[in-house]
Amino acid sequence: ICASPRYLQAHGTPPHPDALEQHDVVAWSASVARDTWRLRTIAGDRDSERNVVVRARFATTTAESAVDAALAGLGLLRVACYQVAAAVRDGRLRIVLAEFEPEPTPVSLVYPRDRLLPSKTRAFLDFVAPRLAVELAKIATAVGVHGE
Repeated sequence: ICASPRYLQAHGTPPHPDALEQHDVVAWSASVARDTWRLRTIAGDRDSERNVVVRARFATTTAESAVDAALAGLGLLRVACYQVAAAVRDGRLRIVLAEFEPEPTPVSLVYPRDRLLPSKTRAFLDFVAPRLAVELAKIATAVGVHGE
């Protein structure tokens, strides 16, 4: 979850997911509900996840336009870390509520296993898999998120 410094200066930084109901959000999705965000909750030694209701000020079907709206100060935005890594790195967006992020979504390279794998596909998988893991770890570290 991130927002522009201008938005945070005008509206404050939410200290807890319960404060999200008082904030505008930039919602984006082509296939899932835009009015809830799944976040981690911490209660003593227990970690769980719950849905938090949010109020969309702006909604779109693409992450790119959602990032642009957040950069313009329209509200808080929730996207994958790689989608905002450059903007976070150069200070145009700031991460908030990092300790409440759910477990990361794994990245998978999918191919049919029930038939002979073409050598080009095997070469691609062997080439890209380790590099993708390294790059995603670098991005997560650069933007200060947990997970793999």
